[in-house]
Amino acid sequence: MGYPTYARDPNRPPDGPPEPPEPPPSAPSPCDLVAAALGNASLLGIGYLLLGHWRLAALAALGTVVLLSLTASTAVTRCGILLLLWWAAGIAHGWVLARGRAEHVVRRGQRAALLRVDAYGIEDRVDEAREGGDCEKAVAAQDEVWFGHRLAGVPVVEPGDAVVEARHRLEQAASTLADAGRNGNIEDLERGFGILARVLREPGNEKTVETVLGAFLDGLPTKDSCDTADITDWLRGRERTRDVLDRSADTAARVEPAALVGCGDSLTDEDAWQQARARARYQHLLDTYPDDAHAAEARSGTKKATPAIELDKVPSLVENTSDAKSGYCDTPAKYGSQAERCLRGGAGLRPVGRR
Repeated sequence: MGYPTYARDPNRPPDGPPEPPEPPPSAPSPCDLVAAALGNASLLGIGYLLLGHWRLAALAALGTVVLLSLTASTAVTRCGILLLLWWAAGIAHGWVLARGRAEHVVRRGQRAALLRVDAYGIEDRVDEAREGGDCEKAVAAQDEVWFGHRLAGVPVVEPGDAVVEARHRLEQAASTLADAGRNGNIEDLERGFGILARVLREPGNEKTVETVLGAFLDGLPTKDSCDTADITDWLRGRERTRDVLDRSADTAARVEPAALVGCGDSLTDEDAWQQARARARYQHLLDTYPDDAHAAEARSGTKKATPAIELDKVPSLVENTSDAKSGYCDTPAKYGSQAERCLRGGAGLRPVGRR
């Protein structure tokens, strides 16, 4: 006996689990309008990458390389104008493409990522300027940092803040050293070098410190030879620290001999006390730089200053002379190259060589 068969109801769902629905066509990933525009402002097509346009990104980067090469090699104004127009067009195109998306969902992560990328670029320029010893350029780059950069990447921009703070201290050192050069004040000189030494202890400041130090050393000799002699004497006697500050000793050795002679010459026409200072300057040169080209001038200056200093001691001794056992006769003062002797004759006692 057979079983009856029934026709299958066409409206009945098939046996087994239901088939999953077909996925809708993939929509382009949403992109923040500002993120796209800022990305293209980098001139590297980053905004196109965020939008998924790889070819446009490659074309943007290639165009930037070509225009930068032309601008750098030809220095023609129109090349610079073309680069500016290329930059503006990339920003506008990125904005338009992002706005044309089916969905306008603001992705905070995109914007933060772009801000971090921009912050890294700023800090790279800060480091490059600092390594080149250009404080002004480093600070100008750091000035581009705004609240958004700090919010998105605080660790990235903090080193730049340290560069700005170091620059302020270097300005103080430069001002203090300039005062020392103007007035020969050794305390200002010590204070200025102390600031430079503290800034130098912080990594990365060697070139900027060297720039400030070089500007001061280039100002030597100063207009006043005696001030220059005081400054160079301190620089030469400064304890070595095995860093860029030791350059100052080489400058001192180059400048000091002429300064000592110039200072001595300026004092030889003064009173006996200044004559003594002049002789000390000359002698210092002869003791420290015996083979220097200025040594002959120093020896001549010493011979000129010595008689005046010796003669200054004679009058008081003569005035106190009453006999052969007092005053000048008892303690004769050397004067000139003649042998010391006393002419006896009462009130006419006088040393030979004095008229």
